[in-house]
Amino acid sequence: MRIGELVAVTVVAALFCAVRSEGAISPKANDFLRGPAQWLMTGDEVRAFRSTTTDEEAQKAIDLFWVRRDPTPGTARNEFRDEFESRVATADEGFKAGNKRGSLTDPGKVYILLGPPGDFSKFAGHSEIGGGNDENGINHGIAGHYEWAYPEGPHIGLSGPVVFIENMVTHEYRYDLQHGNVGGALGMAKQRAMVSPGLTEVPAWAVAKATEIIVPSLAPAAPSAPKGLPSVAPTIPAPASAPALPVGVSILVLTKDVMAIDPRAGDPLAKTAAVALFATKDDLGYAFRYCSGPLVTTDPLLGLALTISGESAGKKAHFSAADDDLVPDGIPSFPGCYLVRGSLPLGDVGRGSYELALTLTDKTSHQTYDLRKSFKVE
Repeated sequence: MRIGELVAVTVVAALFCAVRSEGAISPKANDFLRGPAQWLMTGDEVRAFRSTTTDEEAQKAIDLFWVRRDPTPGTARNEFRDEFESRVATADEGFKAGNKRGSLTDPGKVYILLGPPGDFSKFAGHSEIGGGNDENGINHGIAGHYEWAYPEGPHIGLSGPVVFIENMVTHEYRYDLQHGNVGGALGMAKQRAMVSPGLTEVPAWAVAKATEIIVPSLAPAAPSAPKGLPSVAPTIPAPASAPALPVGVSILVLTKDVMAIDPRAGDPLAKTAAVALFATKDDLGYAFRYCSGPLVTTDPLLGLALTISGESAGKKAHFSAADDDLVPDGIPSFPGCYLVRGSLPLGDVGRGSYELALTLTDKTSHQTYDLRKSFKVE
């Protein structure tokens, strides 16, 4: 078997969803889908909104969306919605980029889902003398960037500050996925918000308050706060149950017998002996853990890209493979976590030193994660 053929040992499932064209969606549902509520939506909710054809159906879907995130079910007030709308108003005011609403920019998204940072640092960029772009539309200046630091970072899934980098053409700031595990933290916040995932209809206690007019209280801007940085506001209430493990990937293990790993045996990777030296007759087995969070009620649909690069007999070598649709094995001991594993033969890989690079994409949350591990073939 050639190296380009990825041997997937996970269960592979093709999901086919009949989705109505956007033109058939209720205008109210379409507006809601395009607004800042999209940062909170699950894949199932997106499909539900796209299936609505009347504003009445759309309103029921909107009411259900909010009641599933009500941290105090059965009461007259949805504190989560109040805080969400307050943050949206602040983001619209502070992070507008051209004609784009501030709540739909990357800084707006981070502010809405993670709240105001505890501290920030801004580093100004500059353009080349004369300014503007060259004849190819390229600006050769240095992009500005700024960082948001969250003191509670590890508890909300961050491994460092959130870094925003300026696009030198549009001057819009985008968060850098290579820093701070911001993608994992945003996914974690999205899952924490879901209090009642099992609700499929708006309960009677929520129908009465669905017609109430909610006026969010906006926190006034702090006089000393720099432009673009919202003032501190209360955090969105989190439900009592939080993910047991942070959202994202962890514990990449290389082994010769990946099928010997049992996902039902407690922590399946804890006792797996890692191998760094292989023979050309061996299979290179890899396994790692992916956690999408215990509040996600459906198995994630994942895509995996694999690259092996290194040097053999003084020459550079590069191999790649991909599996576009794989469903991993659930780990019962860690709700919301999965074992992703696979193997490929090393017969076409010469003796030498290599690095295995894996890029996992969750096709529901659209987050990507990278893992790397070095190994040798003798």
